[in-house]
Amino acid sequence: MNDQELTELINKQIVAEIRNRYIQGERDFQGAQLQGINLSGLNLAGVDLRGANLSKANLSGTNLRGAKLEKANLRSAKLNKTCLVEANLVKTDLRDANLIEAKLNRANLREANLNKTLLIEANLDEANLQETQLIGSYLIRISVMGVHFQEAEYQKQIQLLQKIV
Repeated sequence: MNDQELTELINKQIVAEIRNRYIQGERDFQGAQLQGINLSGLNLAGVDLRGANLSKANLSGTNLRGAKLEKANLRSAKLNKTCLVEANLVKTDLRDANLIEAKLNRANLREANLNKTLLIEANLDEANLQETQLIGSYLIRISVMGVHFQEAEYQKQIQLLQKIV
């Protein structure tokens, strides 16, 4: 067995363990080291991943409704079509993340770092983006009804946003 096959086997075992613990009612995975893991398509609604390292993780299609992700590392994560409705993403690192068609309605992204993030056809209705960093991000065809942008740091994104919305 080569290194890549061993890594894939370990990742599958970790995913199976998380899924089983979640099914049994456990929600507390604070500080978990899950970098590069593939959790795509799982139902993890209400999970507590505060301070977890999910850098380069694949969370595409995952249900993270109401998840606690405060101060989590989601740098370079794949979050395509991920449900983050009402999720707590305060001070979360989402730099270089891919959020194509993500649902972030009523999510709290206060002080989150979304620099160089792809937000394409994402729904941010009623999200809190106060003091959020959006420098170098691509905001294309996103929904922003009722969004709170106070003190957010951005470059040209809002101009682009107003033309598309």
